[in-house]
Amino acid sequence: TGGWTGALIAFVFGIPPKKALLHIFAGVLIAGLIVTIICKTVGHVKFIIAG
Repeated sequence: TGGWTGALIAFVFGIPPKKALLHIFAGVLIAGLIVTIICKTVGHVKFIIAG
């Protein structure tokens, strides 16, 4: 998930825990946005194909 990705990036780059929260939060938001876009796009494509 975005949270794990943000935590991993913060750990790899040695970002202090308090500052890492911003990166983790951003990761969660980006992951949610990606999933939302995929769901909306796939749903729209299925609707067009089904006709």
